[in-house]
Amino acid sequence: MQSFSKSERLGNYRLQQLLFRKGSAFFSHPFRVVFLLAHRNDPEVIPASRRLPLPGSARFPSPARMMVSVPARKLRRAVDRNRVKRLVKEAYRKNKSGFYSFLNGRHEICLIAFVYAAREVLPGQEVEKGIIRSLQRLTQSPPGGVSGGTVAAGETATGGPKPERDEKGG
Repeated sequence: MQSFSKSERLGNYRLQQLLFRKGSAFFSHPFRVVFLLAHRNDPEVIPASRRLPLPGSARFPSPARMMVSVPARKLRRAVDRNRVKRLVKEAYRKNKSGFYSFLNGRHEICLIAFVYAAREVLPGQEVEKGIIRSLQRLTQSPPGGVSGGTVAAGETATGGPKPERDEKGG
């Protein structure tokens, strides 16, 4: 399983919206990892509603779909952003087998986004260590003890209530 096929990429805009709206997140240097775990046949998590209809291409032949985001605010040069994306994809490709067997054993699927947070291009070994740490954290018990690893509305990934915001949004 040393490939990274098109069916493993999270390119569908509606699935990306779903991930960033309903997913949980944690930080593992140099990434902010956003993920959404669901049982393979759970219509509650991946709805086919009128507001977020999923196209026929939203099938899951692999247990996970992954995307990489490198903000231009962090790395200004496109050459650097593209290099980081290549490094992340390569590290994921080399280390995904344990994560896939974990998901297959639990009959789950995962949408995952790696958002690069460092302000410089890190060496390949550091990027790979960050991917390994992130995948290991995902295979541990679900955050907050919530079934399936998803976080209930109004809670943080640690299981506590979300802090209330004042009128100014801060």
